[in-house]
Amino acid sequence: MCCYLCPALLIWVTALYLSPKPQPPQAQSGRLSLKDMHVQNEKEPSRLHHPNKKNLELVNLETSKNQPLPFPAEAYPAVTDTDLQRNKESHLHKAKPEKAEEDAVSVLKDFGLYMRTYHGKQTDYFTMLVPSMKYFWFLPVNLTVVLDDTPEDRTFGEQIAKQFPYPTICHEKPFDSKYYHNRGHSLQQLSNFYVETCFHKKYVGFVDSDTFFVTPVTPELLFNGTKPHVIGAFVDTSGWHKATKFALGKKQVFRCMSHFPIVMQVAHIIELRQYVADLHNTSFLDVFAKFAGFKKRFSQFNIMCNYNWYFHRDKYQFHAHYVQAAKESPVVLSMNFYNKFISQNMTVPFIRSAIHYTHQKGKKKDRVQLIKSGICKSGGFQLCPNVCKPQEVSSLQRELFKFSSMKWLWDKRCFQVQKEHYKNVLEKYHKMINSSVALGCKYLAGK
Repeated sequence: MCCYLCPALLIWVTALYLSPKPQPPQAQSGRLSLKDMHVQNEKEPSRLHHPNKKNLELVNLETSKNQPLPFPAEAYPAVTDTDLQRNKESHLHKAKPEKAEEDAVSVLKDFGLYMRTYHGKQTDYFTMLVPSMKYFWFLPVNLTVVLDDTPEDRTFGEQIAKQFPYPTICHEKPFDSKYYHNRGHSLQQLSNFYVETCFHKKYVGFVDSDTFFVTPVTPELLFNGTKPHVIGAFVDTSGWHKATKFALGKKQVFRCMSHFPIVMQVAHIIELRQYVADLHNTSFLDVFAKFAGFKKRFSQFNIMCNYNWYFHRDKYQFHAHYVQAAKESPVVLSMNFYNKFISQNMTVPFIRSAIHYTHQKGKKKDRVQLIKSGICKSGGFQLCPNVCKPQEVSSLQRELFKFSSMKWLWDKRCFQVQKEHYKNVLEKYHKMINSSVALGCKYLAGK
């Protein structure tokens, strides 16, 4: 049988490797036009293959009234920036690195953080994202900040490029405002769909300027092997699901604007644009303009991660976070659906390494407490016992299981998940986090 199959196999392999492949843009900064993005080709018939479509496409996704949970819902009650970055890098370039350090380098070499913002958000950037990264992003920092191509954003970009975390700056040439209805937030979401114009790694981790990290971000919080972790909230009645269904032609399974960083493969975002363009028989930009004009809100992350659920579910580690819907609100999908497609393992609480600060806190005095829990549990009880003494060793760090209005605190398993996380932090990464914890101790002591 092999003799008959070999010629056919050889022809198939040859065709595969000789077929044209899209090349990413070369520039990492400077102006990028729509022509550079190859937007004009997105209306053409897709060459992209959706290998899991038949196996993963979900049918009979009828809407029904809210039903009982498929699982219990019990309630449960002066180091400089340069020194900090140098310390992080030195730990990762030893002659004989520890196993944990080797794993961290291996996972993160194809990963980077990505933030689309503008100069008007610089207060958030300097008071929320950057300080929390100093204390809790102990791994090598690889942040790309995408800004508008304006004089104000040019000045802002030059300023932050010289300071921790020393981001790569990319100035994006404007899209036609008709596609995002001249709304800045919609422009930010549109830019995220074209992440490859400024970003050239395999995995992207989206953050906002008001992302506030509250615990050491270990590789295990980002990936399960090579599978990015995705926290999807259900049942969702926010109204965002309507735009997701319109864009994908499929009902929304998860609300995925529910954690930071939101990690996914860049290739899947590019593939998504082509899928949407083919589905609607027009350009992706034209489709975006339609759902960006919906009265209800929309989320690029909902569209992206639900696409991955339908077509690339085997490449992501999904975590299903039940969010109680109001009794009078219709749910997007029936609980019978979730019972069928969501395993019990997916419902185990998963740690959110950051909160959405402006939607969850908002007061300056709260930042000390937000940082304190993570610092003390990561070694502060030993490095600065006087500062951490009022903090209970066995207390539940509630921020690990909250994001904006969503809470996982009803689940008894939260404390055990937290315990395992900090055990991992202290046993595998204690040498790497010492400088960050020491910096946090000084901050907590008011020095």
